[in-house]
Amino acid sequence: MPEDLPLFELDPDPDSLIPLRRLGSMRMPSLKLEQHEVPRYYRIQRVLSALNLYTDQRAAVLMVLTDDAIPHHHPALADARLPLGACGTTAQVFEHAIHYLATSSAKLDREARDFHVAPLHRPGMLIERVQIPAAPERKSTGKLLVEGWPKAKSQFSGHRVTSEVQELLAASQEDFEKLLGEFLSADTMRERQARAAQASERVASDSPHAELIRVARDAQIGELARQGRNYECIYIDDTDGDRVSESEAAELETRGLAFGGNWRYPDGLLVDDDAQEVWIIDAVTSDGEVDENRAEDFVKAFEERGWGVAGFTTAYRTYADMVRRQAVVRNLAYGSNVWIAEDGGRFLNVGPCRRYEA
Repeated sequence: MPEDLPLFELDPDPDSLIPLRRLGSMRMPSLKLEQHEVPRYYRIQRVLSALNLYTDQRAAVLMVLTDDAIPHHHPALADARLPLGACGTTAQVFEHAIHYLATSSAKLDREARDFHVAPLHRPGMLIERVQIPAAPERKSTGKLLVEGWPKAKSQFSGHRVTSEVQELLAASQEDFEKLLGEFLSADTMRERQARAAQASERVASDSPHAELIRVARDAQIGELARQGRNYECIYIDDTDGDRVSESEAAELETRGLAFGGNWRYPDGLLVDDDAQEVWIIDAVTSDGEVDENRAEDFVKAFEERGWGVAGFTTAYRTYADMVRRQAVVRNLAYGSNVWIAEDGGRFLNVGPCRRYEA
């Protein structure tokens, strides 16, 4: 890791950090860091946050895997002067990661791998599997490491940071943000995670209902566009005062969709004029899901106006919000969708099981 990555200027007091510029949703370090580790940590934090993956434990794992000063415990790799990050086994990585974490969050063991390592290894993500072959294979092939885990249950199965991530973390300060953007857009999984991160950042736990509606609207229009559908929002209930503005009333009237006296107002109304279809969005902070009755009423009202309903989406801020509501009411309409801001890169289907599609 180059030493010329001064994302933060260090005060003579090693405990004092003066940020030069904000990189996304950066936060002050919650890991216990040596002064020389701070720049590398902020790069790691920025990448994890951009992918909606940041936790202190995952940051600590990456700090270990990117530390070239930690010698490998395997004699063959140690003799070759390779660091632990060349093939970091879970036990050894956690043994070093524990030193970065506060006592209250320091518990790491093999069972924690699913939470702190596996998410970093998802397809297209940050780390990859690697294994140290047995001595006879090393001797015959001359290879100290092999990609993947070809031998099951080997005690020398580990992970290393991908070459893409190594290059990203080593980029100059001037190029880092540009390269990060390219990194996020170069893979479908990363793009989904980046969308989730953006939505999660916009909708904090104390965000108002109106912001949740706007974020859900943007996510829905974007997803439909990726499917080749051209929807636009002609009505959104995100302001105080008149429920339907003059401009919205004109858009509705032009399409023959003026709200009647018994109209059940949605939080957001998207239209595809070519197909004469609408998409309904309801955002829930206290109540107001698209339930069976609400869905039926909307379908009937739009059919009477010559329009079809292509879909419904109920939006929540967090999984906790959804569970808190649905554990009690269990009222989501069959065939509708759920979108959760903190996991905003994907939609959940309410209904039958569906064939897996990558």
